[in-house]
Amino acid sequence: MRFLTDVNAAIRAAGVSGGDYNASITREVQFDAFRIRNWFLHFGFREENLFDPSPSQLDHELEYLGIGYEMAHGRIKFFWDHTCHNPSRKLPEEKRNDIHWNELGIGYETIGMMLGHKNDGIEFNSGLEWLNSINWRASLSNIFQRSENEYEWMLKLGIRDDVFRIGNQVFYIQLNLDSIYDDRGITVNPFIEIGDRIRLSEHICLTAFISYEHFRDWYSIGEGEDFFSAGLGLEMGLGREKPDNFSNPGKLRIAWAPRIRINGGYASIVDNEDYGYSSDVSFDLELLKLGQDKTLTLNTYAGILTLPDDLNPYLVKYDVGPSLAVALDYLDLRIFHAYSCLYGLKDTGVIRNYNLLALELRNSFASYWNWDAGIGVYPSTKNFDYWGNVRGSLGFNVLIKGITPYINLSAHYLQGKSSLFGYAIEAGGKIRGGSGGLRLYVSFQDDFDVFKFGKGTQTLLGFRCEF
Repeated sequence: MRFLTDVNAAIRAAGVSGGDYNASITREVQFDAFRIRNWFLHFGFREENLFDPSPSQLDHELEYLGIGYEMAHGRIKFFWDHTCHNPSRKLPEEKRNDIHWNELGIGYETIGMMLGHKNDGIEFNSGLEWLNSINWRASLSNIFQRSENEYEWMLKLGIRDDVFRIGNQVFYIQLNLDSIYDDRGITVNPFIEIGDRIRLSEHICLTAFISYEHFRDWYSIGEGEDFFSAGLGLEMGLGREKPDNFSNPGKLRIAWAPRIRINGGYASIVDNEDYGYSSDVSFDLELLKLGQDKTLTLNTYAGILTLPDDLNPYLVKYDVGPSLAVALDYLDLRIFHAYSCLYGLKDTGVIRNYNLLALELRNSFASYWNWDAGIGVYPSTKNFDYWGNVRGSLGFNVLIKGITPYINLSAHYLQGKSSLFGYAIEAGGKIRGGSGGLRLYVSFQDDFDVFKFGKGTQTLLGFRCEF
């Protein structure tokens, strides 16, 4: 039996024409939680953020559970998915700001359609080769626990033709058809993409693409929207990528060495009548190595908070910005900027945002004790009445390796018109796997999370995965 294997991630950014938006960022991770020979227990997450230019929409798809069997050329699985679309604040007043559903279904996909495996089976050299390599996927699911829609069945089809290869570049065309059946009949949402998939290493590829997408029945209003997109995507297998740089390290001190780090979790707020559940995920894309000890990274984060009796996002927070990490002898130093946007989907008139400039220090080696400290300033804010922040944390691991109990204390102090002190005490267990780790925890918080300032204390029961 293997734990946390075949972890794959992707991040895509595109300019968008059509609809009410002009840009999108898509983040996705897929992994096998357990494997016993060819049987697997699978989980996945896909999130799309649309901008106009501020964040306007958060769409996410969660594969709560996938159980299946892997064969020589593909995988068959039974799955339980949850899909939630939280549309623009420009919707008509009589419409709610969400549409969601759950699916129970069966699906099959070839190995080459799986995230992180698109180049499997292709032999790369410096020449030209006509591939005409076909990969496909298909799934059929029944819809239940729906909101703001009457969907009953969903059929999803996808096919990709890797047409030809020139050196490390594969030129492809992909077509998806998502069909929805309800009491009005069948509607079809087509998607077509043409792209150039560039192999950077065995488990890393960069994609340049253009696409057309039509949502005929997304919100159950009108005729839908047409999106034309052009952008770049990075896809990789986490834990399998090699540490090679993709520039010439013998001549250049600046080297391109892309890598994705993921930290995401889900928690139930058990003793607070205002909120129900909290979830978040951060994708940190390492872009450049500056010498041997400096790394330039693009950090992205999205978090949501729900009401006690409604799993739809009630509050949403986005962060995006660059950071520079410097590895010292015994410490890691990080300088970063973050643009944050916080808004409530039920309170469309209030949007809070701020820019943060900060410095952070932490210990850089495995130890029973772990700590970090940081200081930052907010040079510009909107509906956020603070100008500075001091924060820190101290944690203790009972064991350095394997499954270990731990405890962690975190605190911050926000300076502003009315200063605020918040803290969190967290305890639980850490489980380490082949490509990452899992934490199960209970956390007691007071004014620690920006979502919940002024809402009293909360106790959270949750889990967090790191890859």
